[in-house]
Amino acid sequence: MRGRWLLIPLLVLLLAGCQVVLDRGEKINQPAPPFRQPLLGGGELNFPADCQGKVVLLVFFSPDCPACLQELLALRDQFPAWEQRGVEIFLVAPESPSVLTSFMQKYNLKLPVVLDPEGKVGNAYGVTGIPLSVWIDKQGRIRHQSLGWGPGKQQEFASWAAKLTQE
Repeated sequence: MRGRWLLIPLLVLLLAGCQVVLDRGEKINQPAPPFRQPLLGGGELNFPADCQGKVVLLVFFSPDCPACLQELLALRDQFPAWEQRGVEIFLVAPESPSVLTSFMQKYNLKLPVVLDPEGKVGNAYGVTGIPLSVWIDKQGRIRHQSLGWGPGKQQEFASWAAKLTQE
């Protein structure tokens, strides 16, 4: 019996420690770091100037990442509806334009891709794992970060899209 009571505080401390690890690097309610980077296919994104007054979803990914592919395929059909409601969606990746073009065509993904070959944008946003999705509100503040893909994420994303477009 005494051993069980010792396990409860240990479990609480362990879970608290996991939360600290999950929250490290998040900049919730802080201004999103600005950047100016080329887009796949031409042009550039000057963020946040080009997106003022819009909700922005940045998805940091790699074509070699199975979880990234799952996320992009699961959300592919929702992206047009979100864009109609005022959500600007940008994928961010460090790979070469030829690799990204092939990936986007293969999976019929029609979203702008920010080229980040030197990892400047990823570093500014503290990316330590992918897929990392960053929701930015109309005032340019980071409101939510989500790492990985799994059950419930599609509903979580739909909720953030609705919440931030209504604010």
